[in-house]
Amino acid sequence: MGTSLTPFITAFACAVVVAITWFAGRAASAGWALVLGLVGGGAAGNLVDRLARPPGPGRGAVVDFVDVAWFAAFNLADAALTIGVAVAFVLSWRG
Repeated sequence: MGTSLTPFITAFACAVVVAITWFAGRAASAGWALVLGLVGGGAAGNLVDRLARPPGPGRGAVVDFVDVAWFAAFNLADAALTIGVAVAFVLSWRG
């Protein structure tokens, strides 16, 4: 599913990781630093899979190894991304 988009997604993930790394030192609070760490770490984790897995750099697939019967399959990078986005929503909602 979406294999033709893999090079684009890989390039986008590279840009996200670079941007988050640049902004990480400028986080407004510990909460936002946590968000940047979770989202950046999740993006970097999935990026490593895309770069290192066959069929080659930038064309590989992300391995989802956590399979809960009543939920979608995911990996720890996906969990970090999801938690980071949820924390960002909470921080934004709280002001």
